[in-house]
Amino acid sequence: MAAWRVYLFGTPRLEGDCRRVEVPRRKQWALLAYLLLNGDPQGRDVLATLLWPQYDQRRARADLRRELARLRAILGEAIVTDHNEVFVGDRQAIWVDVDDFARHFAAVHSHAHAPGSLCVACREHLFALRRLYAGHFLAGFTLRDSPEFDDWQFFTEETYRTQFLDGLDRLADLLLAGDEWDEATACLRQHLAIDPLHEKGHRQLMELYARSGQRAAAIHQFGVCQQALANELHTVPSEETVALFQQIAGSASSPPARSLTVAAVRPQPHTLCLYDAGPSRFVGRQRYLDLLHEHLAEACRGHGHILFVAGEVGTGKTALLSEFARQAMALRPDLIVTEGCGTVMAAESAAYVPFRDVLAVLLADFGCLCLDETPSEEQAGRLRAFVPQVARSLALAGPDLIRYLAPGGSRSWQQAPQTALAPGPEAPRTRPAPGEPQLTQRTPLAGLEPQLLAQYTAVILALAAQRPLLLFLDNLQWFDRSSSGLLFHLSKRIAGHPILIAGAYRPSELLWDVTTTEGADHPLRALIAEAVRDYGEVKVDLDAIAPAEARAWLDAWLDLQPNQLSEAFRAALCAHTGGHPLFTREMVAHFQAQGWLKHDPAGAWVEEGAPLWGALPARVSGAIQRRIDRVDAESRRLLDIAAAEGEIFTAQTVAAVRGCSDREALHVIAATLHQRHRLVCEHDEIAAGQQIWTRYRFANPLIRSYLVSQLDHGELRLLRAAVETAHAQRGLA
Repeated sequence: MAAWRVYLFGTPRLEGDCRRVEVPRRKQWALLAYLLLNGDPQGRDVLATLLWPQYDQRRARADLRRELARLRAILGEAIVTDHNEVFVGDRQAIWVDVDDFARHFAAVHSHAHAPGSLCVACREHLFALRRLYAGHFLAGFTLRDSPEFDDWQFFTEETYRTQFLDGLDRLADLLLAGDEWDEATACLRQHLAIDPLHEKGHRQLMELYARSGQRAAAIHQFGVCQQALANELHTVPSEETVALFQQIAGSASSPPARSLTVAAVRPQPHTLCLYDAGPSRFVGRQRYLDLLHEHLAEACRGHGHILFVAGEVGTGKTALLSEFARQAMALRPDLIVTEGCGTVMAAESAAYVPFRDVLAVLLADFGCLCLDETPSEEQAGRLRAFVPQVARSLALAGPDLIRYLAPGGSRSWQQAPQTALAPGPEAPRTRPAPGEPQLTQRTPLAGLEPQLLAQYTAVILALAAQRPLLLFLDNLQWFDRSSSGLLFHLSKRIAGHPILIAGAYRPSELLWDVTTTEGADHPLRALIAEAVRDYGEVKVDLDAIAPAEARAWLDAWLDLQPNQLSEAFRAALCAHTGGHPLFTREMVAHFQAQGWLKHDPAGAWVEEGAPLWGALPARVSGAIQRRIDRVDAESRRLLDIAAAEGEIFTAQTVAAVRGCSDREALHVIAATLHQRHRLVCEHDEIAAGQQIWTRYRFANPLIRSYLVSQLDHGELRLLRAAVETAHAQRGLA
């Protein structure tokens, strides 16, 4: 029996003599994991550079020597060292879960049997894989000062994750063939928790539910599949999945309930026009503009970093960044601005789409997808003048980027002067490491990640040595995993360079932690946490705008056109929309269409009659519905109760009406509705008798209006009566 047991799936841990052994320092864990997985002796210089890249070789080797001594004090002779190399000695003395995982995975793939047949041997191996995979490789572990180790960890985790999903897929097939319905259901749920886009798994789960008499659950599973594909891939289920749904629903002619078409869920083309030199129609948000300019000034002083602008649909992220870009280019004639836009696509050839856009703009390829409008003459000239430097940097530092990521049809690239390809001191050539295979045109993109990341970074840093760079990345929530990995890689290496990366995203569209079995972990969460740790406060939250700022924006926007709108109308509009830009614009357009706002003889907008504030325009309802549809059934029930109580509601009242404990209601409201979906936010606490009541409010008044509009009149009346009873019983006036 092995003297030591090392667990690297999930939170890393070490056991000896059936007891947990503390490994106190992160560098010791990094050393141990790297040595165990690489197997061969590792040079001291290699390990020192990997784990202490910020130090000179002498100090790095001294720190390595110290950590090795501490690790040997724990593991004894299992860690063998000499003057030049370090390796794990007696591997029989150390059991490692990833080794066992690899052995079982290899056994399954090397065992030939007929597809779909009940193979007892493979069944045992696959169950072993499922037992061993306690979580992602080194889950929650990172080294702040070692980007190269982070890269190694990232690609290792991706490898094991892919293998585990393959194993789950095979195991589900075997369990279904053996009519082991309960085990198959658990296996499929686990697969979909990690990969919600696995359409085959959705179909298998629908069939299981239908065969076990759970028709409603099968129909609900189709809706889950439909929503996941719509949100992530902007597509609809395959004909096979729809046919199965229609068979289960019993009506091949009627469309699925709450059907979502591609047109309904596909985001509108974003209107981030970075190059508009015309008069600005941007209003308000001056505090945030000033903050963005401060970040850019800091980056231009050589303190490059990443910045995040968060906000739900219609909060003005794009407008804010567009105005910031316009002002920044006017203030800084040497600034180069480029852009990429996130989109989730399944094809391997579509990886790195946002960063392909960035290269296309840098190469003055204005036909790329990310641009909605033609650049101004001044900005187009600035980019075209910079093309020779871009071409030279690509040729010297990014030869594989030219093959795989640069726009092949770019006229600017094809017509770049040959002198642009002459060697220059600003762009050192990136060569493969010793033993690394040379890339060819036919090399699969999936195997190129380390080289593409290194070359892309080298090109960006080379360009920043000549001109300060501002990289806009929109819709981060839709970044594919490859793009997220490249963004993480870049964010760790731009410190010390005049580069600002400004990314915008929708917080509610980041899926939750995989350990909750409610969705896949979104890589952007970890990236934001790392950026805050590395650079401090680098997040601008447009959902957290104070009421006074919201009202100031609303007044400024209304006053863009001549009007005689009263204070009462303005106050009511702000109260109903919360000053939300999209909701405000849509409500005003709705009032104009209905004739409640009209032009007077002088051409100014005036009020005509009393508008119906409860009527929600289609775009407002659609935006809110998309957010509400993401919550589970229990959370939705609590939302309905809260909406019946009012704009401001108490967690204790919701608990009393629902018939659950205060603790349970508070957990759902705080963790799910507030932190996860951002549908409600904290308000205050009040004393009522001997109790402290926790009050929340809806993140926007129209969210409550939408919820109330979805309730039947009878149901709403009953809920309000139950709320009044709960208030009376608990002494809340």
